[in-house]
Amino acid sequence: MKRSSKAKKISELLSDFFQNKKLENREVLNPLKLWQEIMGVHIKSETKNLYIDKKILYIEINNTYLKSDLISQQSNILKKIQTLNKNIINVVFI
Repeated sequence: MKRSSKAKKISELLSDFFQNKKLENREVLNPLKLWQEIMGVHIKSETKNLYIDKKILYIEINNTYLKSDLISQQSNILKKIQTLNKNIINVVFI
């Protein structure tokens, strides 16, 4: 972190601290919470199973039409996931 010569208010410092803490805590979200945060409750409800193996997120979807839509958006979904968890290198829909 770069040191600033400008003085900051204590409220700004606390706000920055808690914002950074919030981002750090997101990285340790379990896969189900991560999936719900990115995709929403509806898609989570159509998710049958979800797990991480060797940095790959495997997602089993009940609805075949939804599954095909998600596969077509796979790269965008991966980018969103990686903003919250940098350890995930790929997403596979099964």
